[in-house]
Amino acid sequence: MNNALLSDPSNQDALELAARFAAGQRDWKTALLHLDKLNMEKRADLMLMKATALQFSGLEDEAVKFARKAEAALRVMQKSVTSGADQIRFSIAVSLSLQRQFEKAVQWMLDSGKGSPTKEERQVIGGIYLSWSRHLKEQPPADRMKVLELLERGMQLSPDSQDLIMAFLNDCDELPISGEERHQHVARVLNGGGIATSFMHYYCGVQEWKKGDKEAARSHFELASSLNPGFGVISNNLAMAISSVSDNKDDLEKALTMMNELVKLEPENPFFLDTRGHVLAKLGQIKEAVRDLERSLLKTRNKKPAHVLLIELYQNLGMPDMAAQHQSMMLAEQNSAKPVLK
Repeated sequence: MNNALLSDPSNQDALELAARFAAGQRDWKTALLHLDKLNMEKRADLMLMKATALQFSGLEDEAVKFARKAEAALRVMQKSVTSGADQIRFSIAVSLSLQRQFEKAVQWMLDSGKGSPTKEERQVIGGIYLSWSRHLKEQPPADRMKVLELLERGMQLSPDSQDLIMAFLNDCDELPISGEERHQHVARVLNGGGIATSFMHYYCGVQEWKKGDKEAARSHFELASSLNPGFGVISNNLAMAISSVSDNKDDLEKALTMMNELVKLEPENPFFLDTRGHVLAKLGQIKEAVRDLERSLLKTRNKKPAHVLLIELYQNLGMPDMAAQHQSMMLAEQNSAKPVLK
């Protein structure tokens, strides 16, 4: 692909492939660079990709403009297609969502389908509600209860949407209510069984972790993982809990296997790198742990736990200068975070 673009920078096939690859990596800036060089006439799919890239790049007005063009082209296509009709329906819904016509997008999905929504249709609807909730959060002043109500509506139509459930749990944590009230609210919404049960255990595990009961947290994360194997956030938390409470090599090897799979899928995810670093350190693989923890520091916000562990690991490696460097970095970050007295 790169060779094709080097030899012919205007090669449309190579540009499209490069744009799709960058979009798949969520590298929207690079995707836009390639999309800007493409001829999009009669290519509703490329218009929609560009609208999406513009949206995630913060260029919302331009995103709306391209989404409108994509919708018009898709509706023309819909009149003449004999195959792929569902994909065109889904793309129209996405184009409406990018235009911030969320209610219309959901209604389009429900009205244009046949009978009860299929699994794929529910996924599209879930994505619309997730975008809708994020848009609502950005409108000042943000009303947390309205955002939660919107997410609940989304979960009623798309109960298997794990992204919707995670957004709901994250927003619940921001509610200015007591922990017991929050727990009751979460339990009421996630009482339908199925995938929701795994997230109920995940939520309970997080609360136990915050209270300092890491053994109880591990138990909840294990239940959540057994009900929802392979879900990144749950597996990550389970691995961290195992590394915190267990010295059993089999347990730690199990945690390492989970984290290797997650890092393979998302090599630059700072949370996954940090957790794998903790697991490797517990297994005594100190150099490998240092490598992951140093990489995680590049993107993580809460750097203190990694600094603390790196100080210990560098001391064990006989590298006091590196330990002192992380000690200084940690103190500097703590001081810069202190509020200024007025």
